[in-house]
Amino acid sequence: MDTKPCTKCGAAKPTTTFAPDRRRPSGLQSQCRACTRIRQDAWKTADPEHYRELRRAEHQRNYRPKRRPTAEERFWAKVGHAGALPAPDTLAAGRGRCWTWMGAKSSFGHGVFNFGDRVGRAHRFSYGLRFGEIPPGRELDHLCRNPSCVNPAHLEPVTHRVNMLRGTNVASRNAAATHCPKGHPYTPENTGPTSGGGRRCRTCHREAERRRIRRN
Repeated sequence: MDTKPCTKCGAAKPTTTFAPDRRRPSGLQSQCRACTRIRQDAWKTADPEHYRELRRAEHQRNYRPKRRPTAEERFWAKVGHAGALPAPDTLAAGRGRCWTWMGAKSSFGHGVFNFGDRVGRAHRFSYGLRFGEIPPGRELDHLCRNPSCVNPAHLEPVTHRVNMLRGTNVASRNAAATHCPKGHPYTPENTGPTSGGGRRCRTCHREAERRRIRRN
């Protein structure tokens, strides 16, 4: 343990018992903390105003403003790189592990991050660090199907329609269906459009029309 002599009591004491002082070459005050405390108590009793001025000047000498971390530093502090591997049937298979977001999350499981000037999705910030701005008219699709993942290798900018059809919602399930609910195949000859932009089974539609005509 390093030692240093005190100029007041003359004893060699560990450097940890000396207060820091950036004005001196050693970076430490010449008197130990115990002797400094005795001197300060005497000043505080004899001249309180002078004591306050000395304390204020000492604080200004030793004050070092704390550097605020950047948005990128705050981002990486909340990322876990030891996530699970994507399922083999996903488009992210073979692209490494998921990077799990350890910070706040939305009700849908997406990471929430303060960019500095606004609050947004953490995976969008991660994509911007690696690839830059997201193309206009595109949104990021999680190829690993893990909404809390921020690995840019698992993100792909796609249209809203493609993003919806790749999910597990009703629209994606209907689009992936090869037969209607009654078992008729969705072939080009047996498939027609609906007024809402969907598709319908022509066989079921013809049967429904026959029943309607018989009722009338």
